[in-house]
Amino acid sequence: MRYALLIYADDTPAGQVGTEGRDAALAEYATYEAFNERYKDKIRGGEALRGVATATTVRMRGGQTLMTDGPFAERDEGAAQRVLYR
Repeated sequence: MRYALLIYADDTPAGQVGTEGRDAALAEYATYEAFNERYKDKIRGGEALRGVATATTVRMRGGQTLMTDGPFAERDEGAAQRVLYR
């Protein structure tokens, strides 16, 4: 069985989050790194994703494919990276 982990990140520039926000993000990243270290033999790939501003939403309605520039919903964060595990 394979799993895909989507990592969501706030698009706010690092210099604008403040000390508290930075410390929280670093703590979350340390947890993620510990997880990857524990399961490093299971990682099959991964890559960074482009920012929310470059998103395209693809929907199927009535047998037709609809493509719309931009994310599906207004969000402060978006998928920033994907990692594949086995």
